Amino acid sequence: MKILVTGNLGYIGSVLTNKLEKLGYHVKGIDAEYFKSNLVTNSPDISDQLNLDIRDITDNELKDVDAVIHLAAIVGDPACKINPVLAEKTNWETSKWLIDRCMALGVSKFIFASTCSNYGKMDDPNAYVDEDSKLAP
Repeated sequence: MKILVTGNLGYIGSVLTNKLEKLGYHVKGIDAEYFKSNLVTNSPDISDQLNLDIRDITDNELKDVDAVIHLAAIVGDPACKINPVLAEKTNWETSKWLIDRCMALGVSKFIFASTCSNYGKMDDPNAYVDEDSKLAP
């Protein structure tokens, strides 16, 4: 199985990529290295690594992919406030385009992992969020 991981050099992506490789999956990584994690000492070493901004993905990068794990994003309110146009283009428009293209191309599995930024500031700071919580990015 060939899995495309966007944001595979980040904090979560690098750990996930290593685990997938150890489990025997063929991993194709796409990362622009804007937020390459220095926290992870065991960076993924895969042969199918593309230094590419997710805004520049084409159908060619999605060829022969069985699944996509989408981790690439501009994360956190401070980072998004620096360049809100880039944040909206990356986090919303490109994510939407990517899932639409995967559906059109027959990619059967798509996992979108996100941060709590989707939920915004909670009314009750002690409450937990889940899939049914109100979105307020």
